[in-house]
Amino acid sequence: LKEMIALWWELAEKQQILPLNNQPGRFGDKRYRQDRYEYRPGIGSIPPLIAPNLRNRSFDILAEVTVPETGVEGAIIAQGSGAGGYAVYIKDKRLHYVHNFLDLYYFSVSAEVDVPPGVHTMRVEFKSTGRFKGEVSLYYDDLPVGSGAIPATVPVFFGVYGLTVGYLRGSSVIRGVESPFTFTPSALQRVIVQAAGHSWRDPEGDERVAMATQ
Repeated sequence: LKEMIALWWELAEKQQILPLNNQPGRFGDKRYRQDRYEYRPGIGSIPPLIAPNLRNRSFDILAEVTVPETGVEGAIIAQGSGAGGYAVYIKDKRLHYVHNFLDLYYFSVSAEVDVPPGVHTMRVEFKSTGRFKGEVSLYYDDLPVGSGAIPATVPVFFGVYGLTVGYLRGSSVIRGVESPFTFTPSALQRVIVQAAGHSWRDPEGDERVAMATQ
């Protein structure tokens, strides 16, 4: 029996199922404190607790897209709702990044040229320039196509809808666009989120959110 128990723990560690708990992101679980995330389109909504923590820090979002002659459209990645959050999407043949600040202010940066046909990596680069603000640059591959300031970002909570890839869920974070705003079928291959700098934590704010969403 002791040998079986020892073997179980050995395999559990090898298969990366430790620690054993049903509350992801707690108890120092290093899997949910990473800075790089890779997603495929159409996955289920990812709960806020284990979505990338992009609050008050720099980050890059890259999307591998195959663009046909007829163009593509839809949500690439989004977190939040009409009450606040962010989204990266293509509409009217151009790449856009939006940050919805608590449905009070709506900041948008758009590409100045259309997405050309072919296989491309769309990139959104957010550089923090101070407390909860930053500059956004948009790229098609290595070509800069747009930039702008985001003077205020949501400090605590993007809402209960979680993170979605390739579609929107619930109340749309993008004004004038209705959910699900699904991305053109088979055109979006994967999305990579790479955060930089220290992960921002607000224990008191997070506790208030936890109590309000019980």
